Amino acid sequence: MICVTKIDGATSGTPQTLGYYRDPKTTEYPISLGKGNEYYNQPIPCVFEQFNCMKYLMPQRNSEEFDFCTNRGILVKMMTSFDFDFMAIKFRGCIYLKIKSAEESVHKREVLQRKLKQYLIVNTPCGIPDTNKSLDFNKQNYGTFSAKLGKFRLLYTADVIGVENSDPLGDLNDPDVLQQCKLTLVKLYPSYCQNWMNNYRMKRWLLQAHLVGIDQIKLAAYTSNGEIPLPITTESCGKLINEQEWCLFNHMTLLHHFLSEIKEVMSDVDCPYTTYVFELKNKSVFYECFEGKNKESFLDQEYIDFVLGS
Repeated sequence: MICVTKIDGATSGTPQTLGYYRDPKTTEYPISLGKGNEYYNQPIPCVFEQFNCMKYLMPQRNSEEFDFCTNRGILVKMMTSFDFDFMAIKFRGCIYLKIKSAEESVHKREVLQRKLKQYLIVNTPCGIPDTNKSLDFNKQNYGTFSAKLGKFRLLYTADVIGVENSDPLGDLNDPDVLQQCKLTLVKLYPSYCQNWMNNYRMKRWLLQAHLVGIDQIKLAAYTSNGEIPLPITTESCGKLINEQEWCLFNHMTLLHHFLSEIKEVMSDVDCPYTTYVFELKNKSVFYECFEGKNKESFLDQEYIDFVLGS
């Protein structure tokens, strides 16, 4: 992780804390995830976008060149051959990828997941959770991550739930502090679900963890009435990956294949407005090109001016 940004409605900045994971006490079970969920702040489009505004990536764009700039969600969809539509713009040699249509509604599972976060993530190590406050989907921390995949240099964003550090972290603008962050991943699964340790959800969770360097995953089983009756368990991501029927290397290879195809299609274009709309279907890539400024153009003008002036 090379950068972290706090989104609060239409504003952004560096968070004072990423939140620290705490194990609930035995006396706290069963945990009711329905408490206080009657009302919550619906997300506004600028926050619920699958791809954050490019201005958050400005500092990184100056220091290093990247082949692709996107978000973790798109990468995971490609790794699992998920059928979906996305857009791409190539500008100064970097290809920017964005989901074509972002989902703005909130599903029940997301409400329960956010409520669970109130129980588990506190502002300071050994802090006390406040589970009476309203859920606010307009507040979220996002990390920016860099990685190499074969010949490609990737820059992508992902939401940050919290950290497992037991000691307070310092200034989150400090790269050395970011290197100390041990990110955590907490996931809910229905207690009545069969074979949940090896289903499609677990694959997605483990791929999400792999892309941001998370070593352990917290798993919470919930009932149909939104309660967690049993203690949350901690599992090694590496161990779970080795126990799956699928192969991580194969999914990374598939991702590299799709990125190679996209780069080949866009080899002769370099314009901050020309947009390619791709459709990934049945492991095949289809596309349509919209030249010049068009309704599909999505790069922030402030970001374009920044890059042109750098």
